[in-house]
Amino acid sequence: INATNLNYFSSIQKAEFFVLRAVILSRLGMVDEANRVFAQSVQIDLNLAKGWAKWGQFNDHRFIQGHDINYALNAINCY
Repeated sequence: INATNLNYFSSIQKAEFFVLRAVILSRLGMVDEANRVFAQSVQIDLNLAKGWAKWGQFNDHRFIQGHDINYALNAINCY
């Protein structure tokens, strides 16, 4: 995934690619990197509902694991 040349894709496709990458990073336990990549995905395309929803689910999951209210607030903002 890291070696893919994104120059051939549209901005929507690039944003979806970043969402996929962030989901993989989160499943690997690299939560800080995943959070950064989720942010990149929505910066590429602010209207990508899938990106916002996945980022919200990511924060929701982090809230359930750690009970940090900030993650719940972040999830609400994403939704």
